[in-house]
This record gives sequence, structure tokens and C-alpha cells, in this order.
Amino acid sequence: ITHLSLVPTQLYRLLRDESMAERLRSLKAILLGGAPVPALLLERALALELPLFTSYGCTEMASQVTTTAPGDPAEALQTSGRLLPYRKLEIAGDGEILLGGQTRCVGFLEKGELIHPFDAKGFWPSGDLGRLNDQGYLKIIGRKDNLFISGGENIYPEEIEQAMFEHPECEEVLVVPVPDPEFGQRPAAFVHSRRTIDPAEWRDFLSSRLAGFKIPRIYWPWPQEIPVGIKPSRQAFRELARTLLRE
Repeated sequence: ITHLSLVPTQLYRLLRDESMAERLRSLKAILLGGAPVPALLLERALALELPLFTSYGCTEMASQVTTTAPGDPAEALQTSGRLLPYRKLEIAGDGEILLGGQTRCVGFLEKGELIHPFDAKGFWPSGDLGRLNDQGYLKIIGRKDNLFISGGENIYPEEIEQAMFEHPECEEVLVVPVPDPEFGQRPAAFVHSRRTIDPAEWRDFLSSRLAGFKIPRIYWPWPQEIPVGIKPSRQAFRELARTLLRE
């Protein structure tokens, strides 16, 4: 094996085995994408001198769109890199990432009919939100359909999850909106951690990382019936949260 393509959860699990670091260091490249990279994981990987390349992509673009380059500084690895050849990318007014170019799919097959969900310029709305910095590096904010509003403020669950992942005991986290009589909706978190972290500790830990309205008000342990997976279903966790609130 000379190259690996991983999501952050996979790299985290590999690095729990101390003997794995040397094997990973011997690779030519480790492509990391599919989810936000926790700062502590990135810091550890760089300290181990792993050949990391952060990336953003999707099946519809077959599949990489942006990637960091060899020799990019550590701060660049906190982004998803710059646009690769033969791809096109624009940021819409609402922050949605629009994708096009020669690697874009020709359409979607629905009930035997080819659908072309592209605008007049040939761009496809990805559903992902992001921004480009002055050097052209892409920073992913979150999914457009994950956004919810709390007391008039936009909340992206991915931002909260990223902050919670910085806790050294946190192994998995997923944030969902729950009803609130005052704010309409408030964030709640399902957490898988090496030890029990009580809500007061979480609030103290997150107070320097997030605005107050973004700090979850409820913390549930990760449900045993749902395996700690690579991409857990947010809808399943929303339904579970509603069930727990009724109990």
C-alpha cells in the first residue's frame, strides 16, 4: 500500500494503535476528507510527520474537487485545498458551493430518465456551504440542509462538532436541533467519549470556542444500538432525540 484515502474517523482509529504511526509515515500520501478534520487530530498527524493531503469532493464530480499540494504549510491543511485541473467551482450568494467542469457527471438517472439538475452555466448545486480565502483555498462550513435557526441565529452543527472534537476524550459526536420554547430550536449533542463528560465540563470547555447560543444544552451518551460509524445518519439521530425528549 502506497496511498490511502480516509475520513478523519478512520485516521483517528488507526492512530489509537501506536505501532501504526510508522506504517502511515512510510506512505506516499494520505488523502483526508469527507468530514471536518478535528484540530487535535491534524496537530497529532503533523507531529508524526504523516504525508497528509486534505481534500473536498463528491461522487458527482468523480470525485476530488479541491486538494492541498505537496509542501503546503500547516495552516493550508486546515482547509480543503485549492481547485484541481478540469474542475470549476463558484460560491453562490448564500454560501453554497456550485460545481462544474469536465469531471462533472452528465446527470442523474431517475425512473429510467436522465435528469440534468444544472444551471445555465452548467453548475450543480452541491448542498455544501463554503468560502474561498484570498489564496483560493476552500474552507467547508457545513451542509446547507443541516443549518437550523436558534433565536434568529444560524447554527451549523458541523461547527459545534468540530469544537467538541477538540476535547481530548471525545471520540465521536453528532449535533441535532431540538425544540425550545424560547429560542425555537437549540442544539443537543450525542457524544461517544473515553470517559463520562458532564454538561458543566462541556459548557466550560466550549465557552472559549463557541458563542453561547451555539453551546448544546443537552448531552446524551452515544446510543449503543447505533454503531460508531464513518457517516452516521443525522435523520436517525433527530428521531432519537425526539423520542428521548418525550420520555
